[in-house]
Amino acid sequence: MKEKIKSFLKQNWFEITIIIIIILVLVGSVFYGYEWQPVLIPILLLVIAFFIERRKEYSNRLTQQRIENFRNLLEGSTGFFSNFYKDVFEQRKKQQKFLEEYVKSWISAPDDIIRAINAFFIEAQFAGKNPYESESEQDKKNREKMAEILLRMRKQILGETELTEKDFYIWSFSK
Repeated sequence: MKEKIKSFLKQNWFEITIIIIIILVLVGSVFYGYEWQPVLIPILLLVIAFFIERRKEYSNRLTQQRIENFRNLLEGSTGFFSNFYKDVFEQRKKQQKFLEEYVKSWISAPDDIIRAINAFFIEAQFAGKNPYESESEQDKKNREKMAEILLRMRKQILGETELTEKDFYIWSFSK
């Protein structure tokens, strides 16, 4: 319950702040008889409406981006089922599309989706084994640096994430 409240406050901090400001202006005008209330409140409400509308637009764009990304992931996932394509080249193209969308999904997809994709790919391509057993030291450093960049981008867009550098994979085909 405490986590839900924390999450709600983090996601809606702007709206909560605006409500507090409105309450303070109204309380101040009642107790202190501010003469500027007729001018300030309409201006304040217009500014609030503007920022709320911008936030809704951002949320809608993020949702549309996720939907497009998820569609592409689903389309690309068909490349991992051998009975879906007769042509190996077409199957590889779908797999490549899936991998490209996986990297894009790191920006905005929820943590559980990233982890589910990782689990699927580890099982589909590596039969549940660690895909980094034979990773060179330089590849490991490069992957960790790239993961750090993606995590920073992700935190900028989504706020918080439970993912770590170890959750980021750079896949290649072994089959």
